Amino acid sequence: MADSEKHICDECGEEFDSERGLNIHKGHKHKGESDEDEKASKEVEEKPDSGTEEALEDTEEDIDDSESVTEASEPNNVSFSLRTVAIIVFIMALSAGFVVGFAGLAFADFELGGEESEETEGEFTSVELGDIQVEGPSLGNSDADMKVMKYTDFSCPFCAEWDGVDASPQLQIHEEDIFESMQEEYIDTGEVEFIMKDHPVLDRHPNSVRAHAAANCVYDQDESGYWDFVESLYSTQDTWTADGDNRTAPHFEQLAEDQGVDTDSFIKCYLSTEGTELAETRTNVLNSIGEIGTPSFIVGNEDDGFVLITGAQPLEEFEKAFEQVRS
Repeated sequence: MADSEKHICDECGEEFDSERGLNIHKGHKHKGESDEDEKASKEVEEKPDSGTEEALEDTEEDIDDSESVTEASEPNNVSFSLRTVAIIVFIMALSAGFVVGFAGLAFADFELGGEESEETEGEFTSVELGDIQVEGPSLGNSDADMKVMKYTDFSCPFCAEWDGVDASPQLQIHEEDIFESMQEEYIDTGEVEFIMKDHPVLDRHPNSVRAHAAANCVYDQDESGYWDFVESLYSTQDTWTADGDNRTAPHFEQLAEDQGVDTDSFIKCYLSTEGTELAETRTNVLNSIGEIGTPSFIVGNEDDGFVLITGAQPLEEFEKAFEQVRS
């Protein structure tokens, strides 16, 4: 038999007569060494040096600070960092705050009549009358040192409640008897002249204009009866504020007749009223002070000035206003 071919181990140089023997040798002799070498090699590849490790730690901190809100790997998605989102939110909030603040200033200026009004050191806003006339249906001494002008809408439940009329089951203002107390303590004593000013708000109820026209027609015939007629308007709001013009004239005529007013003269006056005086009264306060709610009150006198009271306020608030005007 011819000499067999020699097979040499690449690892250790040992010779074998057959390839099978060489393979068995490698399997037993060098398998463990190969595994250790491979393991060591992987450890070297995976373990960074100290500088690289620090860099990775810094990178991880950066990632934590700028964690993606959306996955950057997703197609067609824009990735924003939390820091970026925070900046965007801050800018939006700042912008919104500016808009709200600006709107608030504009609204406040509109309410107070802009340059026509000024804030005093007291509790109430000082106002300039401008075209407002200190006149109208009145109670008390015309020479009284203090004037109280009430701007009212006869369809307004708060106006009625302030006068002592139970106009709404949701309101209890009438229980305080504010107007009656003012009349007893200040109007009847000659300290205050109380003046009624028409301020019907069309978008609240269109029949209000007709009610104010009817009241003024009663005043033309019976100045003292005017106040009873006004109270009747307040107490029957549910009737005459109902939709439909046919509900107003007969109702107002009946109220006037119940008070002893000559109905023929009343009807003639009522039908001939164009509402120009009502419009002028409302325009004057809008031009001089600005938009006001009902009831609102202008309190003061020509020498000491005037202040504005808004809402169905108790008598104590008027007394504070008197003191502020006189101070």
